[in-house]
Amino acid sequence: MRWRVALVAIVLVALLPGSARAQLVDEHTRTEALLAFRAGEDFMSAQDFGNAAEQFIKAIAKDRLMLLAYFGLGQASMQRQLFPNAIQAFQGCLTVSRELYDLSRTHRVEVESARIDLIREMEETLRRMQEGKVKVSRLRIIQLEEEIAVLKRRKTPLESPYEPPAEVLLALGSAYFRNGERDDAETQWKAAVAVNPKLGDAHNNLAVIYMQTERYDLAEQEITLAEKSGFHVNPQFKDDLKKRRAGR
Repeated sequence: MRWRVALVAIVLVALLPGSARAQLVDEHTRTEALLAFRAGEDFMSAQDFGNAAEQFIKAIAKDRLMLLAYFGLGQASMQRQLFPNAIQAFQGCLTVSRELYDLSRTHRVEVESARIDLIREMEETLRRMQEGKVKVSRLRIIQLEEEIAVLKRRKTPLESPYEPPAEVLLALGSAYFRNGERDDAETQWKAAVAVNPKLGDAHNNLAVIYMQTERYDLAEQEITLAEKSGFHVNPQFKDDLKKRRAGR
């Protein structure tokens, strides 16, 4: 098993965005990439995260600009507790998001058409899941909602400065945190709420870090912001914060 994990890590590094010029693939290649991506999504729904990761890597190999393949790979890696792999995948997702924004300046129609088509397909999949036509866990539904949000966030008006998808910044912060890199996690979560101040998960996560580092006033502020956004903060967490402040 160890050699297989190492091999996947090496392949992932090779496929992540680099200095190569971003360009759209032809329709046939994009279809092949999409088929691999769909297979990855099916494996994710079946909680077969190893095969899901392999399919997402295949999708990226076919189409280096398939944004959600990076995001799916990051999610699959998180489930397998391969946090360095998840960090690389989410970083790749951010890089591709920026490349697609830049590419939209010269190929706006093609890039936007591909984005809309994928949103429609994924929203139909989500609808079937929510109606119970496909049996999946609540976590998988949440993950799919996040993927759709990432795609929708990618539509940045070209006259406005580029903004990275807040959901990807949130996910990258979580990968850093699980990998023991708390400072980097804090940086990404701050970036996430800067893009989307109503992202309750990120506010809650920042509150946890602030409590751990004895910045109690900031922790309480983040809890308030999380709850204002509609996020349900764990009552036990709030009790723990009060006890910490009281020195108990």
